Amino acid sequence: MSLSRMIWAMTCRTSGQWELPITWDLPSQTRRTWLSSLWTMLMMWTAQKPGLLTSSMPRLWLSAYLSFGKMLFRRINIKNWEITFAFLFAKEDVDSIVRLLAEAEASDKIIETVRKNILRERDNEGFCFSNPALRKSVAGIGHTSSGEEFLNSSIHEIVHLVQDIAKTDGLDPYGESAAYLGGDISSKISDIVCRFSCDKCREAS
Repeated sequence: MSLSRMIWAMTCRTSGQWELPITWDLPSQTRRTWLSSLWTMLMMWTAQKPGLLTSSMPRLWLSAYLSFGKMLFRRINIKNWEITFAFLFAKEDVDSIVRLLAEAEASDKIIETVRKNILRERDNEGFCFSNPALRKSVAGIGHTSSGEEFLNSSIHEIVHLVQDIAKTDGLDPYGESAAYLGGDISSKISDIVCRFSCDKCREAS
């Protein structure tokens, strides 16, 4: 989906005309909610363009992610399996996470468990859901107390992803195929993981 179509999708039908569901006369909370939704949609757009999130990304662009405190999205495809990562999620992102899980047809019980965990706003939280029938997974890594913990959480969720895909495809979880699978997934998100696993980089931002 193009960026313009994503922004168009955020419009609402009022009085027979399409118009943006916000004006600067609205309460600040309403503005923040709308801008948060727009930011999330922009992140999902960049998720389709991994080249925008490489280590050579301009510093200002990456700093914008951090200063807004919003999620980073990355969507990858491994062995015809779609994986959507949501990095640095926070309480205000709960609706976006719920939508991603709903798109992957997670059960109400799983969605509610993830929702409650996000709303607790604890450091070092993560989740992973996979739907073998759709060959889709959603993995999330929230804010962490250190770069070391970010790396720890990332590896933790990658292991879950490898287990889910290996089980579905009949791969030996102790074999080379599963090991390569973990490496393939890791390489697709290495720029983000490296960035936030470095405490000096985090502090500089």
